[in-house]
Amino acid sequence: MKRHSAISPLKTAAVILMFFSAKAFSFDWPVTFTREGISCHFGQLRGGMFNTGLIFERTEEEPKEISSTEEGRITIVLEEHEESGWFESTLGNAVIIAHDDELTTVYGNLEKLSSPENAYIDAGVKIGKTGKSAWSEKNTGLEFQISDAKDNAFINPLILMPRLSSHPALTLFDIVLESKNGRTYDINLIKNLPAGSYNLYRKRQDYIAPYKTSIYVNGAEIESVTYDTIKFKNNRLCVQGTDTYSVKEIYPADARQFTGQVLLPHGRNTLTITVSDIIGNEKSLTYNLTAY
Repeated sequence: MKRHSAISPLKTAAVILMFFSAKAFSFDWPVTFTREGISCHFGQLRGGMFNTGLIFERTEEEPKEISSTEEGRITIVLEEHEESGWFESTLGNAVIIAHDDELTTVYGNLEKLSSPENAYIDAGVKIGKTGKSAWSEKNTGLEFQISDAKDNAFINPLILMPRLSSHPALTLFDIVLESKNGRTYDINLIKNLPAGSYNLYRKRQDYIAPYKTSIYVNGAEIESVTYDTIKFKNNRLCVQGTDTYSVKEIYPADARQFTGQVLLPHGRNTLTITVSDIIGNEKSLTYNLTAY
C-alpha cells in the first residue's frame, strides 16, 4: 500500500452546497454510462449501513476507464485492502483526490491503477479501470464518494454532477403510522386513530432512496428528511430532518423506510406524503384521517 500526504481540512457542507449552486455543476461523471448504471444510490440501505456514495454496476466486458471528476491533487493511493476509520468499507484498489475547492473524491474497487503519486491532475484524467478488488457484492463496479472531512459528512454526488436525464421511479406503498407505544396503523384501512405523535413509514425500495421525503398535515409541512448529506453525529452516520436520524431509525426493518414524524391533532386531518428524486420528480399520497 502507498500512502501520501493527509487530506486537508474542508469547508462545511452548507457552504459547499451554496457554492456549487452558484457555479452549477462543477464535477464530471467518473465513468461513462454507455453500458453501466448506478446500482446503489446515496442514502440507500447497503449491508446494514447507509450507502455514502454511488455504486456503479460492473459488466463482464472489458474494464471501464475511470477519470478524475475535477482537477485536484492525488493524496492517497491504496493498493491493498485496508480498514479505515473515515471510509465505510474496504475500498480495494482506490485513489483519493483532494480538490482546490476543498472537497475530496474517492474512487474505489478499481482493478488497475494508472495514477501518479502526489500529482496534481486535471479533470478527465484517467486514473484507473473498474475492477473487483473491494469487498463488495457481485457485479459491483466503481465505488465513488465525495466527502467533507471538516464537517464529518459525505455529500450526495448527484448534487455536484450534471443531472441525469432520467431516474428510477419512486414508489409509495404500504404506508403505516407507528405510535410511541409501538402500535401500528395501516392508514389504507384505518381512518380513525388516537391524536398524538407518530412515526410514518413507507415500503423501502431496494434499488433507490428518495432525495427527499416530506410530510404535510392540513397543508403545512411538518417534516422533511433530506439525503443531500450524511453526517457523523455521536459516532453515528445520520441524515437530517426535524431531528437527525441514524440508519436504524431510517431503516428499522429491511422492508421499511422512515419518512418522517407526524403530529395529528384532534379532529379531521389531511395527511400528505411526498417522495422526491434529485431531478424533481415527485410521488404523493393523501389520506383523510380523524384523530380522537
